Amino acid sequence: MKKLSTLIITVIFAFNCVAFATQLNTEVVNKTDSSFTLELTLAEEIAPSIKVNGEVMKYDPAPFTKDDRMYVPVRQILEQNGYYVNYDDKTATVSAINTSNNHYIVMQIGNKTYSSGDKTYEFDVAPIVIEGRTFVPVRIMYEMMGCKVDYDEATNTAIITK
Repeated sequence: MKKLSTLIITVIFAFNCVAFATQLNTEVVNKTDSSFTLELTLAEEIAPSIKVNGEVMKYDPAPFTKDDRMYVPVRQILEQNGYYVNYDDKTATVSAINTSNNHYIVMQIGNKTYSSGDKTYEFDVAPIVIEGRTFVPVRIMYEMMGCKVDYDEATNTAIITK
């Protein structure tokens, strides 16, 4: 009965750790016929990354995770993709146009409605500002530019296909 109690407590502890960790590593460090010692270690969270057409992108500031979403800097991504970006202080609105295809994107800080081309979208999150920079979730940003967005949870990587 004592062995069963110990096993149950160990399993409960392990499941609680998993709930709060990105990754839980387990290893049996001592094993005999009647007992074993299990070592549990919490792995550090993997920093978010973005691959565009197979190339790992570098952003300044770097992408970050908030509320299970990967946020990216708006201006840098738009400019890297041929958009001219404008920010209107009075309305807290970011507007961008790609002159090669006349595609535009408009978003307002705190507003969950985005415009992309001739379409309007309602998302469940609004653009946010941190230290004077505008951020939106990676999926919203790239899908508004017409890209396909996938996510690899194991590597915490957004995979963008243009």
